[in-house]
Amino acid sequence: METVNGEQKTMDAPGRSLIVRSALLFTGCVLFHVIGTWSLPLIDRDEPRFAEASREMIQRGDYVVPYFNNQLRLDKPPLAYWAQVASYRVFGENDFAARFPSAVAAALIAVSIPVRGLRIGGQRVGWRAAIIFTLCLQTFIHAKAAVADMWLALFVSLAHWSGLELLRDGLTNHQHQNPNINHQISHWWFVFYVSLALGFLAKGPIAWTPLLTVACTIFYAPNLQLRRRFKFVRGIVLMLAIIGMWGIPALIQTHGEFLRIGIGRHVIARSLGAMEGHGWNSLGGYVLLLPFYFVTAFTCAEIMAQARQHR
Repeated sequence: METVNGEQKTMDAPGRSLIVRSALLFTGCVLFHVIGTWSLPLIDRDEPRFAEASREMIQRGDYVVPYFNNQLRLDKPPLAYWAQVASYRVFGENDFAARFPSAVAAALIAVSIPVRGLRIGGQRVGWRAAIIFTLCLQTFIHAKAAVADMWLALFVSLAHWSGLELLRDGLTNHQHQNPNINHQISHWWFVFYVSLALGFLAKGPIAWTPLLTVACTIFYAPNLQLRRRFKFVRGIVLMLAIIGMWGIPALIQTHGEFLRIGIGRHVIARSLGAMEGHGWNSLGGYVLLLPFYFVTAFTCAEIMAQARQHR
């Protein structure tokens, strides 16, 4: 019995180590992102509007439709406001509390990365990727901001992760699958659609981009078993049900304005033209930044390698 228990302890040790490391990573990331947020007042235009809309939610006792200065604020769905409301309940209504949820979302993304690393390239790859993500400039900026971007990034990231698990296990033979992580395939489809729903509640239909990734993969690699793994009908019904628990009351309460303004103006119209343009063609900026993209460096290196081979 002692041997069995000893084996059990040995088997459980990696799991306990992963939990401890993940907890340390989460705590470290939160502390890294919140440092200084209490000394810098809310800046730009979006931070004050998010923070005030969340405060007015508490004041009104209405957690369905956000308001800003007693006017409907239909720019974004409510998940970021809900997170700020929860933070206000704990820390009080202040700048730090308004920004704290973004730090938590960024830390959750960082914690999820090493687990994905086990599946793709090993534990070391995952931990390094988590550190790189945390130190990225955009992560550093948005994890300190009282906006919805990190929540969108979190749920899109989780949707891509769960989608990748379903795709990899559907396209690879069992003998070639990485044994570093236990598979719970029956649950990944659930994670996928719940993430899409919560991503929508964070920032709208842009959160559904993982569906495009999956659709392209299935189109180029037709596989009936792969389609069954995603349970599209059941999953989309689940996703719409989660969204509908907020969306239907919001549409009724605003007499359809949330759909007309929130989707029609802030999604469709914004996609077709500039709403807050700066009067300058963005193409020039992209061209100037092109040499600094990692993909550019890798592409140039590959071109040079191919050129050497053909000499």
